[in-house]
Amino acid sequence: MTIRRLCLLLAAFLPFGKRVIYRLFGAQIGKGVRLGFGAVLLFDRMTLGDNVTIGSATIVDCQDIAIGTRSRIGSLVAISANTLEFGPSCTVSSRATIRGNRCDPRSRLTAGAECWIFDFCFLDVTCPVALGRNVGLGGGSYVFTHGYWLPQLHGYPVSYGAVTIEDDVWLPWDCFVMPG
Repeated sequence: MTIRRLCLLLAAFLPFGKRVIYRLFGAQIGKGVRLGFGAVLLFDRMTLGDNVTIGSATIVDCQDIAIGTRSRIGSLVAISANTLEFGPSCTVSSRATIRGNRCDPRSRLTAGAECWIFDFCFLDVTCPVALGRNVGLGGGSYVFTHGYWLPQLHGYPVSYGAVTIEDDVWLPWDCFVMPG
C-alpha cells in the first residue's frame, strides 16, 4: 500500500479536516460538501461539486471521480471502478454495490443528471455502464457487463459488453440487465 493510499484511508476516520487532506492530494471540493464518518475516498483525481453528501462507512475506490452538485451517495455503499462520473442531483442509496477494476480504463460508470440507484442494487462495471438523464434503477436490481450461458469451465467463452440505459428509463425493483 502506498503512502498516499494510507493517508487517504486514515483521513476517513478523522473527526474533522478530511476535506483539507483531500485537497492536499489534489482534490477539488465544492462548498457544503459533507463526508460521513468512515467514508473512504481513494482516488488519483477527484472533483466534488457543491452540496455533495457521502454517507458513513462508504468506500469509493476510483482513479477518476467526478460527482456533480447536489449528488448523494448513501451509507454502506461500495464503489470500485476506474472512472466514476455523476451529473448533478444523482443519488446512490444505501447498501448499493458498484464493482469494477480500478486499473482497467474500460471500467467506468457514467450517470446523467437526476439518476437514482436504489438500495441493494449491484452494478458490474467491468465494461462501461452509462445511465442517461433521469434514470432509476429499482432496489435489488442487477446490471452485468459480462455473462455466459454455457459453463465457462467446459471451455465456453464469457462474453463482455457495455450497458447503456437511455434517458427517462425507470426499471422497477429486482430487474436483471445483461450486457448489450
